[in-house]
Amino acid sequence: MYRVNGSAPAREIVDAVRAIEETADRMRRLTAAYGEWRIFDAGAYFDLTPTQTGDLVWLTERVSTVHVRFFADLLLPSFQRAIDYWQCTYVPAYTDLRHDLREGLPGSPLLRDGSGTLAAHKLTAVQAEMIDRWHRTRSVIDSVREALADGLTLASMSGAREERNRWRRCWRTLPAPGVDPALLPPLGGLPTLTLAFDFPLPASRQPGRIRRLRRNRERRRFRR
Repeated sequence: MYRVNGSAPAREIVDAVRAIEETADRMRRLTAAYGEWRIFDAGAYFDLTPTQTGDLVWLTERVSTVHVRFFADLLLPSFQRAIDYWQCTYVPAYTDLRHDLREGLPGSPLLRDGSGTLAAHKLTAVQAEMIDRWHRTRSVIDSVREALADGLTLASMSGAREERNRWRRCWRTLPAPGVDPALLPPLGGLPTLTLAFDFPLPASRQPGRIRRLRRNRERRRFRR
């Protein structure tokens, strides 16, 4: 259900649209299914392993509603490849350059004229690849959102605003020095495929329900 083929952008987009629509349908059916569980098991309901559940699903019960989020961006192979490259290649290259600068060696990630340290040249090449991977990911996400624009999935379940608010604190700090502007997009323009859905918490599970029922019964008696 969640498998997205990333061999070509067109195939990735088609598979992602299908996976997100099916996930959204399963989230909608939670309205009826949630009350059937004494203790809700998100992994079992969404057919995910514990690790996948921890990465993809966030669910919380409120006073009278249940809020569930599904981080669908993580289903995209292009997104996964960008994250892997950032973590395994980009960050180590940037760390090496920062070490050279602390040691007083000349170099800058912005030097492209043959001067500077080996770490600086390495980061220049790595940063170019990181930008390319980010642009490819952004293109796929934009295309998936466009394909879903005519349906009800994003119209009723888009978690974009909530997702941006979750990361707003990071945009309030200065970016690390030497990072290419192409890797510093404005928060308001960032697309996301995160899904969010609210539905009523079953009455039997609502905290204080017995107290409210007694209070309402007493009010009705008083009015009579």
